[in-house]
Parts: sequence; C-alpha cells; structure tokens
Amino acid sequence: MADQCMLLPMPDNGDAGELRNAGPGPARAPRLKEPNRKQFVMDSLDLDKLIPADHLARGIWALVDSLPTEGFLKENKSVEGHAGRPRTSPKMLLAMWVYSYSQGMGQAREIEREMDYEPALRWLAGNAMLSFRTLSEFRMAHEQALREVFAELLGILDKEQWIDLSELTLDGTKIKANASGG
Repeated sequence: MADQCMLLPMPDNGDAGELRNAGPGPARAPRLKEPNRKQFVMDSLDLDKLIPADHLARGIWALVDSLPTEGFLKENKSVEGHAGRPRTSPKMLLAMWVYSYSQGMGQAREIEREMDYEPALRWLAGNAMLSFRTLSEFRMAHEQALREVFAELLGILDKEQWIDLSELTLDGTKIKANASGG
C-alpha cells in the first residue's frame, strides 16, 4: 500500500476538505460556477417558433378564427374611444378551452398552471398570462354559446373526417350516498 501513487496531492495537515493545486504553493479554494436562481432573466422569445407549423394548436386557432364569435360580445362594455381596459379576446379564450379539452384539461386552475410549461397554450395566448378567473368567468358567462360552438366544432371536425362520432360515450357514475337520515 505504501508504494501506491497518489492521484491528488493531500494537504500536509491531513485536512481532506482543503484542496491544493498540483505542485508547491499555498492552498487555493476551488472556483466554481454555481447556479443563481434568484437572478432576473430577460429573454427574447419568438412565439411563432414555440410550436411546429403542423401543431394541433394552430389548427384549432384556424378553426376558431373562422367561427362567428359576435355572440360572446353581446354584453361587452369595452369599446374604442371610452375609458377602460380592453377585454380579453373571446376567440383566444375559446381556442384555449378547445385546446385544453383536447389535451384532457378541464379546469381553469389547471390551464393557468400549464401555461408556464405548455408551449401551445403560450402560443394561443400570445404569451399573455391568463388567470384562472378570466378563463372560468368566460366559461360561466357564455355557457350556452360555448355549447353551440362546441357542437358546431364537432360537426366541422366530423364533416372533415378528423374525428369519428360513430360511437360516443358519457362517463357518469351515480353513487347512492348516506349523507343524511332523511
């Protein structure tokens, strides 16, 4: 054992935590590049390159963009020439819901969380961050109009043979509960 060569020179005082450069000289601390997760990062982003040209979100946008959405603006009070901020586009919100449903997301809070990670949602929103309240209020305020639009979308998709509606199922489980004696 005594005739084995050392890979790294050991400090003279026996302190293994202190490293020394090869050769004579004083002990030096290692210089490391550590991640700084508290820094503010400004980055450029090309939204159009977030998703490929043939991505489902682009098809959904094109489809929703071709639909009449005036019904979503019946109670709109945000108009040009008057005070107030602009409303969020109903086409954008509709496209967000259609895409989210197609990906198995059905809750506004879930969509809001996924917007940080899902490039297609960022693309559809134009990188605007939407709150779950905006998404939920849109769905609740336009429940009937959304039903009609979804029925129209299903008709278009079936006509173009992008989906097969020959067999539809509804998942509904009824469970008897013993919540009260009455």
